[in-house]
Amino acid sequence: MNRHAWIRMTISILIALILAWWVYEAHPGWFRNHSSFTLPVLAPKPTAIPGPATPRPRLSPTPAVPRVGTTQHLDDIWITPMFIEESAGAGGILPNIGDQFLIVHLHLVNRSQFDFPVRTADFQVLDSRGELVAPLTKDFTRRRLREVTLIPRGFTSGTLIFEVPLHNPVATLIYQHDPLDPSKRKEWQLP
Repeated sequence: MNRHAWIRMTISILIALILAWWVYEAHPGWFRNHSSFTLPVLAPKPTAIPGPATPRPRLSPTPAVPRVGTTQHLDDIWITPMFIEESAGAGGILPNIGDQFLIVHLHLVNRSQFDFPVRTADFQVLDSRGELVAPLTKDFTRRRLREVTLIPRGFTSGTLIFEVPLHNPVATLIYQHDPLDPSKRKEWQLP
């Protein structure tokens, strides 16, 4: 290789390194962890504190993460996880060894002025291992939440099935209709 080729190659490498440094300095968020999720934890159990014998009215604190049965809305779409069930499967659909199925019964109401598409892919469960789990594509309950379009004041109900660890102390149901905006999501703590 002649001398000019070595000089050209060295200058090209230096320019590439300078550009890489500039991109890193100009856009540090591109090189950071973008996860906005945290592992779910059980709410602390209240402990008895000795005090005066006179009863005081107790205020129930609002949980940081709502629980099953709590209705939340996002863009005038009202979502209520009615109740959950644990299952070992049925109809030839079985969980992996060490796992179980978590069946979430949902009720959705469109209170907006626009049609709204219901998509099962908008729901996921964050288990205690830190795994984000999508709903199963097969449903043995025969009450699966159907992917429909709700007109204004329309509503639908159905189940979603998630595979979680067998002795999962807590999980979080996550609804996120717009994956590009992580601030637009709702969460429910599943016992």
